[in-house]
Amino acid sequence: MSVERMNMLNLVAPIEYMDELVKEIVLFGKLHVVNAMVEINDSNFTIALDKENIHEISEMAMIHSYKDQQNLRTFRYQLEDLMTFLNIGKDVKLQHLSDKYFFEETAKTLNEIYQDVNAFRKKIEAKKSELNKLDTIKNYLGMMKLVDFDLKMLNRMKYFNYEVGILSREGREKIKKNYENIPAIVLHIGKVEKGEVYLIISLKEFAVETDRILRSLNFSKLSIPKDFVGRPSEIEDFISEQAEILNVEIEQLEAEKKVLREKYYKEIEKAFAQNEMEEAKAIIKNNIACTENFFYLSGWVPSKEKGKLTARLTGYNEKVILVFKSTKEVYNYIIPPTKLSNPKIFKPFEPLIKMYGIPSYDEIDPTLFLSLSYMFLFGAMFGDVGQGMIIFLMGLFAYKRTSFNVYGQIFMRLGISSVIFGFLYGSIFGFEDILPALFLRPMENINTMLFSSVIVGAIFLFISFSIGIINAIRKRDIKEGIFGRNGICGFVFFMSLLAILSNMTLGIEIVPVNNLIPIMVLCILLIVVREPLTHLLLKKRPLYDESPSSYYTESIFEGLETIINILSNTISFIRVGAFALNHVGLFMAFHTMAQLANNKTAGVLIYIIGNVIVIGLEGLIVFIQGLRLEYYEMFSKYFVGEGIEYNPVTLEI
Repeated sequence: MSVERMNMLNLVAPIEYMDELVKEIVLFGKLHVVNAMVEINDSNFTIALDKENIHEISEMAMIHSYKDQQNLRTFRYQLEDLMTFLNIGKDVKLQHLSDKYFFEETAKTLNEIYQDVNAFRKKIEAKKSELNKLDTIKNYLGMMKLVDFDLKMLNRMKYFNYEVGILSREGREKIKKNYENIPAIVLHIGKVEKGEVYLIISLKEFAVETDRILRSLNFSKLSIPKDFVGRPSEIEDFISEQAEILNVEIEQLEAEKKVLREKYYKEIEKAFAQNEMEEAKAIIKNNIACTENFFYLSGWVPSKEKGKLTARLTGYNEKVILVFKSTKEVYNYIIPPTKLSNPKIFKPFEPLIKMYGIPSYDEIDPTLFLSLSYMFLFGAMFGDVGQGMIIFLMGLFAYKRTSFNVYGQIFMRLGISSVIFGFLYGSIFGFEDILPALFLRPMENINTMLFSSVIVGAIFLFISFSIGIINAIRKRDIKEGIFGRNGICGFVFFMSLLAILSNMTLGIEIVPVNNLIPIMVLCILLIVVREPLTHLLLKKRPLYDESPSSYYTESIFEGLETIINILSNTISFIRVGAFALNHVGLFMAFHTMAQLANNKTAGVLIYIIGNVIVIGLEGLIVFIQGLRLEYYEMFSKYFVGEGIEYNPVTLEI
């Protein structure tokens, strides 16, 4: 439930060990690589200055970026083409990477396999193309049965040409209107999905004119080989015989394809694993700096993993230098990546965090608070045992059977929350007369529901302010942490406002209003003057980063906005109770409709439709409203989300 601690790794090793060391880093799969050249230019790449490292340090004066000359584009194209044609899955098998390999040899072998398989594929494609051509001609001939003639007669005509083709509806209308202007005989012989089929017979001396007219009509010609002779029905029989022969030949080739797959399966599987490795290595190499004799690599590794990485890399050669530095030892402007570490029960909510932004390395991971508060809010707004169970089952289905498994896990948890609140409200599939309410029934306690919502909102905002202040202290941000609208001043103003509201609603003066108002005014004043006040405390000059008039104009409006914002944030949580009431009210409408139907079957159908609408429509609305409260009311108090996501170079196994 936190952001994992990181260490910066600086690695220097002889350049002849680059491939094997980079391979080990990819297999390790825990290094977030950064550009070594940038680190060196910023003087952040440091190694111990002693006799053993003198050559590595002296050569850094002649350092340059490493340029990988390897081009994987052709290899990747051939590989994916082969895997698709031979139906080979894209799985990386580590046994193909355990020993040292020579990628040039693999590329040569794959090219030979590709040439062999490609020649075989052309045979299959040629046979299938010929079969498709026969099927097309057979369809055309089926249309021509309406005109009983021998194609041999048409092919032998000396003074006439003929064409068979399709006209669209627009073309057909045009040909009807201009039939007298067409120097040809037009015979309608059939109909297909794309349009009407026509036989066009014209004098050869008018061939150019006829062709021009047909093109203007978007006439789609159907090609029939000239060696087909006889009547259409006779030719159809001949085509059927030829198609049967082709199908047998294709089946034989498909059987040979399976043999071919078995023959080359291991080689292609090995080539895929090595290609994935080379592409991953290329990512690291593009961030490496090098000299004539050494290469230099930088990256972030989780602190708990540095021992394993050291053991993995130092076994190659005694000249491999590894230097680990904590975040305190690197410059403040260098931002470590953020790796969230949460238990399985809360981990599915991480995508909701990332939709807003990546937590900064020094921020508190908001996953735990978001998970608990969001489940609470959803359940409170959508409390129903039966409908909650349906949402849980929908989430379980999405988790097991679809690619939306993360969101499926979220809905499973929201469904459980809905079931729990369903028992508290005594509601199952909208009925409130079956289960006893363990807490209260919303419609019978409207004021309590709305008041409780505001109290829950105040508690959540209290936690949000607290997290925000802790984050500011971690960053040593005095300006926003102490005097900011979401810092201590804003927090004190918020608590004072709550005390006044409590006095008004409960009728009991917890804290005298006369004491609270001066405190609130002081808090707003401190928020307004936070920049010059911070600069005074830090002895920083000038007091203003802009002109004083511009600063105070903006700051005064921000102070007024703070008052409105804190009040609206608190009141905004009243929607939790409102949606809980709306949930009950909507089903009451369906309940009334079912009773008015005066028919048992119709009533049951209305109840079913009502539950479907409530789960689908209101469930979606509550899901969105819960996120809105998280993002706008709570995240705005403590979460910035300007971090860099931890993205180690690894293999998808």
